[in-house]
Amino acid sequence: ARAVESTALTMNEQGVGMTLNAMCKLEAAAGAMSPAGWDAVARAVELTAPTMNAQGAANTLNALSKLDTAASAMSPAGWDAVARAVERTAPTMNAQDAANTLNALRNLDAAASAMSPAGWDAVARAVE
Repeated sequence: ARAVESTALTMNEQGVGMTLNAMCKLEAAAGAMSPAGWDAVARAVELTAPTMNAQGAANTLNALSKLDTAASAMSPAGWDAVARAVERTAPTMNAQDAANTLNALRNLDAAASAMSPAGWDAVARAVE
């Protein structure tokens, strides 16, 4: 947890997504994270969202849907950044990315609220 807290703001988009997904599976590590650590990870999500690819956006959103503490640390600007990443990358999502994205949006009201009509249309087209 300390390593994540100290490096979160220097992670690239892949590192952020992989870290969040690892935290989903490592309850002890997730439990050891401080509120400041979760804030740093949430800020890292916001900062890296503009460069996320389809898999990264889907995986990051999916992990946030499983980590209430991380999702709670996200700011409205962070959710907006993730929503824009989903909209931008949806045309290249494979079936698993689209399914993970829709499942996460179903579970994350803040993320779903940040989605624009064009973003929803892009995800719907990815599912077709």
